[in-house]
Amino acid sequence: TEDWDVWTYDLQRGALASVPMQGSESIPVWTPDGSRIAVSSAPARNRRGTLAVIDPDGRSPAEPLARTAIGYPGAWTPDGREVAFTNSETGVLAPARSIWLASRDGKAEPRQILAGAVEPDFSADGRWIAYAAARGTETQIYVQPYPSLDRRVQVSIDGGTEPVWRRDGRELYYLQDASNGGALKVRVMAVPVTTTPTFSVGTPHVLFEGSFRRDGGAFRNYDITPDGQHFMMAQEVQRPPTRVSQMVLVQNWV
Repeated sequence: TEDWDVWTYDLQRGALASVPMQGSESIPVWTPDGSRIAVSSAPARNRRGTLAVIDPDGRSPAEPLARTAIGYPGAWTPDGREVAFTNSETGVLAPARSIWLASRDGKAEPRQILAGAVEPDFSADGRWIAYAAARGTETQIYVQPYPSLDRRVQVSIDGGTEPVWRRDGRELYYLQDASNGGALKVRVMAVPVTTTPTFSVGTPHVLFEGSFRRDGGAFRNYDITPDGQHFMMAQEVQRPPTRVSQMVLVQNWV
């Protein structure tokens, strides 16, 4: 079975390197200090992964965040002590999907903080958490104060997935499906927000659009620079259809 591997890319040097780890690692999320990476780690590609922390250079073995935590890492708390993840124990598309917290030291058992929610991201000050959750037939973006989680504000209007905060906390980004006629088309949306003295949200607007990959149910497929000026996206490659040169007819196959 083919395995997933985690790679690092040095933007200044242009150097691409594989993280030498055993098994299959995917969905990398850097710790706040940039020293280690949280991953979903599994023996094989077709198995659900447990949460682990690895070194980018692979000098030390992977450390399990919690052996009972099964899912996809989403975001670290700013102090780097806990990581929020989308629980996949009941399946990514199951109604019971939820956001949990796992401690970095592995001493405490993971705990659920938001039911029916996926794709968490903390604001830089750790006072707010953004996530995606179903509302009727659409998935919307919401923000709640953390850790109280005592109220919820809807950020998106016409649906959205995969939220991410700008470092200064003044803007949120998310993806919106705009596909039409089978062609993949994804809008990158931006919405201004104010976090002090109270939380308020502006009107979402389109930044740009293209044939970008979106997960819409477990983890984020893109990231941004701290100033929000550059986006790293996974773009679908359009290939011309293969010309059919022959047809094989099998008779009496039953």
